[in-house]
Amino acid sequence: MLPAPYRIQTSDGQIYTASLPKNTKFGKNDLAILQFRSPKKNYTVASIASKLIVGDEVFASGFYSQNDEEKHQFSFTTGKVSLLLTKALEGGYQIGYSNDIQKGMSGGPLLNCRGEVVGVNGMQANPLWDAPSIFVDGSEADKGLHEQINRLSWAVPIDKLINLK
Repeated sequence: MLPAPYRIQTSDGQIYTASLPKNTKFGKNDLAILQFRSPKKNYTVASIASKLIVGDEVFASGFYSQNDEEKHQFSFTTGKVSLLLTKALEGGYQIGYSNDIQKGMSGGPLLNCRGEVVGVNGMQANPLWDAPSIFVDGSEADKGLHEQINRLSWAVPIDKLINLK
């Protein structure tokens, strides 16, 4: 995570100073929460859902920068849940999906067809290096599963966020 101070830009273009809530623990999951207050406006919080099955349509969104420029581009992609791991990969990743996510979209929501948050984007498909796929318990995925994992983008399920706060 980047060092403080943190800033959040809302959909109406307002920028607020944000902070990390105290006593929020995510273990080794690749997650963080930022909170902010607006003195003038109440913002809607996304609805949350946790039930997914392989084949469900999902939408990934986030901002990425092209060629490491300062200007960030919004991306919204459609795909399907392709693999749900019973045991999480390092970082808490368990939802494998076919959406194309770009560098910089980490931390963006993974949404179901009702617009509910089901996960948090974290790893893009086809990494530049072929590092082994390691589970949180330290075991390594077999070759066939590793190949499947590398072809997919990955999200941390939102229920990790709910259960670890």
